[in-house]
Amino acid sequence: MRLRARFENETKAVGLKLTPQSSLAELKTELAEMCNGLPVQIRAGFPPRLLANNNDDTLSQCGIKDGDQLTVVIDKDAPQQPATPPNPANPLSQKSPSLSKSDELIPVSNGAVLVRQMADDNSCLFNSIAYIFERNASAATKMRNLVADAIAQDPIEYNEAVLGKTPAAYTAWIRKLESWGGAIELAAFTKHFKCEIWSIDVSTLRVDRFGEGRGFERVAVLFYSGIHYDAVALSPVASADETLKEFDVTLFSAGVEAEGVLEACLKLAGIWKQKHKFTDLGSFTLRCDVCKDGLKGQNEAQAHAKQTGHMRFVEYS
Repeated sequence: MRLRARFENETKAVGLKLTPQSSLAELKTELAEMCNGLPVQIRAGFPPRLLANNNDDTLSQCGIKDGDQLTVVIDKDAPQQPATPPNPANPLSQKSPSLSKSDELIPVSNGAVLVRQMADDNSCLFNSIAYIFERNASAATKMRNLVADAIAQDPIEYNEAVLGKTPAAYTAWIRKLESWGGAIELAAFTKHFKCEIWSIDVSTLRVDRFGEGRGFERVAVLFYSGIHYDAVALSPVASADETLKEFDVTLFSAGVEAEGVLEACLKLAGIWKQKHKFTDLGSFTLRCDVCKDGLKGQNEAQAHAKQTGHMRFVEYS
């Protein structure tokens, strides 16, 4: 068989001496040899799922086929049981591990909760949503058009009082790449994708739950750091390695799973807050990229945009 095994820092070809009738134990032995003899856990499929089969089962019985890609992590629990019993109500809280890289991720029982950071290009919200739902972090225009179409199709819900301008003016504005998205756009996305979207404010640790109470079965999570949005993901391994992004899980089942992810997110957001990885909207400084005027805080920026029509701003210190 020809299999690809993803370890924390590299990918290797494995299984060349194995067949579909080889046992899971044989595969684990080969992988363990590549990890200094340490016992391993294997995840396969998409999204990657932990193989909990009996070691005597064949690879065919485990659902492993020629050409498959596996994710391999050290089985840290194999030598001994955890000192404290797991909390069955929250599978993401079965361990209390420390951070690998303190401001990048929070290890959990089935990988790590982390933030996939978007470019600072005024389209961070749209790119975050595109990454979460379509695995494409550069589809801002498509996401903007989705919002504009939703507003145009429902001028009663999205009226001038809600939008702060006429629906026609707002749809034209939100299509522009320099226009920032916010609560209106998040509300539109929840309806379109039929999914709750939770936005965590790093500066206050407040959680805004868009779409709550509508019976949606999935939840997506964002980090909001003042003037910027990033996407939250669950990686099957405790690493923020960009090469592992294809295995990210970005949609979570409403209930225990989503609440467990939120618990980890709040820990990470607390670390970001301590390190001041957010923008203070009351005191941050901006420069209008059109007329080069200096501005302070969100209110001055909004007033300037309303007075001049200029909508491109650059943060500076």
